Amino acid sequence: PGPKIAMEYYQRWQYSRDDEFLKARALPFLRETTRFYLNYLRRDSDGTYHVPRSNPYEFHGPFQFEDCITDLAHIRWLFPALMDAEQRTGQVSQLSARAREALHRLAPFTPAPIHRDWLLPGPNGQLVYENPFFKGEPYAPSDRVWATGVSLRDKRMVSHMDLGRD
Repeated sequence: PGPKIAMEYYQRWQYSRDDEFLKARALPFLRETTRFYLNYLRRDSDGTYHVPRSNPYEFHGPFQFEDCITDLAHIRWLFPALMDAEQRTGQVSQLSARAREALHRLAPFTPAPIHRDWLLPGPNGQLVYENPFFKGEPYAPSDRVWATGVSLRDKRMVSHMDLGRD
């Protein structure tokens, strides 16, 4: 919930332009949430920052992921918001510099193929989607989705549609 609350604080400031709120309430929360992520990220030998272990948003399953899409998205929003808030309040800290470097070297979002278990033969033999999102739509071999992350169980990149299927 930390990044979501930080986002709501920052968006409240964007709407109200209440600089006292930004300084007294939003900025401290942005800083603490950023500190959490900076301390949680793991840097590999190539200098890329990775989210070591997490669950996707609103996920209730037993699987955990490296470079979970939820955390990557939160970080890509949170770090620039912190840098902007510090700049606007005139309270630029080393935290902004650390956040900028981590953001620059953060693991990318990665597309993954559609899981074959979500496909069925259609009326003319062409594969069609059999899932809640694209039910009945024709499948193209190039179709890809943003991956949930690297499964810590299977050590492979998976999409949300892969979970519990194999």
